[in-house]
Amino acid sequence: MNHEQPKVSARVARVVFATRDGRAVAVEPGHFIGRSAAAALRLREPGVSEAHALVSLRGSSLRLLALRGRFLVDGVLETEVELEEGQEITLAHGVVLTVDEVSLPSRVLGLCGDDLPRQILPPIASLTTADGTRVTAGFVADHDALIWSDGERFYLRREGLEELEATPGLVFEVGARRFTFVSVPLEDSATPLTAQDDSCDTPLVIVARYDSVHVTQGHTQVIVTGLPARVLSELAVMQVPAEWDVVARELWPDDADPHSLRQKWDRTLSRLRRQLRTAGLRPDLLRSDGCGRVELILRTADQVIDET
Repeated sequence: MNHEQPKVSARVARVVFATRDGRAVAVEPGHFIGRSAAAALRLREPGVSEAHALVSLRGSSLRLLALRGRFLVDGVLETEVELEEGQEITLAHGVVLTVDEVSLPSRVLGLCGDDLPRQILPPIASLTTADGTRVTAGFVADHDALIWSDGERFYLRREGLEELEATPGLVFEVGARRFTFVSVPLEDSATPLTAQDDSCDTPLVIVARYDSVHVTQGHTQVIVTGLPARVLSELAVMQVPAEWDVVARELWPDDADPHSLRQKWDRTLSRLRRQLRTAGLRPDLLRSDGCGRVELILRTADQVIDET
């Protein structure tokens, strides 16, 4: 029997900010606002931090989280706020953003397949399989498949094959691998793919000090130092999925070469995973979603102490 999947919107969760200089800039969850060239909304103002605030999807709402700076919302100092149309957000003296639009479709398009857990698709996504199956936000030159939205529909393009409309239930192949488009409720796209029972593990206590991080679980303790500690500190403080290059540019601000930056990031993340694994800590603590975002999977009883 053919079970039809619920329809999805080609729109993605996003917030559109209006700036005082007349720009209207869309920012999606996991992207940040700041002075850095890597920011989704870049503000060349000395009072704005390189990574000032992050847009995050929590359940079925979009929130703005303070990173390296704080902000005023309608005159009130905040470190986190649910975004609503019409709000005025002051990041620094004379730097004011207006929330022009908040887009929250009820269902979004996802992709799953061989060696690929379910991923939520951004407006443009490149699927590659050469070095493990990966979905990367944006255009990647050596992609095996390209998926994108024109604002009304999603499309699938593979070299030498007919272009297809990407709809829930559509199955396609790349080499020997099979993939399926799926319909995902918006609230599910903001939570980890695999839920765990919080009672099956002793809670973690993570003390983040930037150049060192102390992670304690019961009688087990590991002290992470150097670059892996800085990655862990950034993620522990954010407590939301973050684009890898957002964190990487905080660590290596002078490296403008994306390929070099990615190599440094992969090596450092590998070292961090190895240290956590050797210490016998939870294997699901550090998670990459296959779309370029990475996060710490914290459970209800886990505690993060920010001493950065």
